[in-house]
Amino acid sequence: MANVRLLPDIDVSKRKYLLDTNFLFCVFASVNTSINNENRQKKYLDFFKKAKEQKLELLVTSFALSEYFNRVLHDYYNKIWKIKPENRGKEYKAHFRISVDCRNCIQAIKEEMNDITSFCRLVDDSFSVYKKENYFPYFNAFDFNDSLFAHVSIQNDCVLVTEDRDFNAPVFKGLNILTANDTMYRTREN
Repeated sequence: MANVRLLPDIDVSKRKYLLDTNFLFCVFASVNTSINNENRQKKYLDFFKKAKEQKLELLVTSFALSEYFNRVLHDYYNKIWKIKPENRGKEYKAHFRISVDCRNCIQAIKEEMNDITSFCRLVDDSFSVYKKENYFPYFNAFDFNDSLFAHVSIQNDCVLVTEDRDFNAPVFKGLNILTANDTMYRTREN
């Protein structure tokens, strides 16, 4: 099982933190893609502030940025654009992607991603050079990207900051996790 700590309990002796995509949503997204719990979101924002003050090394992967971009764009389409009366029944690819609103949303996402990479070091996930026997054990979990996050975190000796309860799966033994998700913390098996 993973070793799970609950925010605000931060071990600052651990200097490197890999940020999961859902953390990025909580801290950076202008579209409401974040968790629906203001208390937990505040804890992530407080951690981010403390991490900057303590000069902790925050890491992000290209697949986290890819997930971030796609989810924010789709959430904008689903939660804002298509519910406007003039856009009802319009499709994502045929109508939204060619719209001015989409171009503006993409520009806003680019600015958010610039913010992310100004505070976080982009770590090479090196997927192309992984030996499959090193990351395949994590595929017994539920999500391909979760498997990659776990592997990158362990390979880089990082604490993974995440909201995702999938990381409570037995396969993630040796993974260090920091979360504000009290349900994840209570259901862990450290």
